[in-house]
Amino acid sequence: MMLGTGVRALKNPSLRVLLLETLVASLLFVWNLVVFILNALVGEIHPIGLILPLIVVATLAGYYKKLQHLRDQIASVEPEKIKAAKQTAKALLKKKLKKEPFVIQSGNGRCRAQLMEDTAFFIQRDLMRAFVATRQEVRDAVAKPEASSWKTVFIHPLGKLTYAFNKKNTAKLKDWIEGAPTETASEPPSEPAAAT
Repeated sequence: MMLGTGVRALKNPSLRVLLLETLVASLLFVWNLVVFILNALVGEIHPIGLILPLIVVATLAGYYKKLQHLRDQIASVEPEKIKAAKQTAKALLKKKLKKEPFVIQSGNGRCRAQLMEDTAFFIQRDLMRAFVATRQEVRDAVAKPEASSWKTVFIHPLGKLTYAFNKKNTAKLKDWIEGAPTETASEPPSEPAAAT
């Protein structure tokens, strides 16, 4: 059951699938609890079998709770818009950094961003987090503006997202934030409406 819901969550992530995953993990925890009680009755106590399922249940329930307030927003996004955003994200990940003056990448390669006219589209390489930030939001996310290599901290519905950029990418980002006169980057076909 856990494998089936996990595959379904990867193919079609949604709040409903996350809730289903939480329920399956809860059932697994209850099963392990029953086995623990039966083992305790015969004198064998091994609580380690309860720890991992409890951590999984707590983590999944935490994610579900954090995302529950976005239910209406997620439901209102049209499937075509989601498909277009996914194609945009994949295209961004394929771009060559040296040839693209408006594409930056974090030092560890985990995140890329397309710098557009007044917004920046950030996407993680694993496609698990994506968001659009305004120029001011990016400016506010920079931890130490005086540093030669910037570190940004964004607040995402699933928690803080921290990205560190090397000097070259920091220079691109700094020029964009300061509004240096450059060619306008092309807008992606469809911006995601909300953080995912």
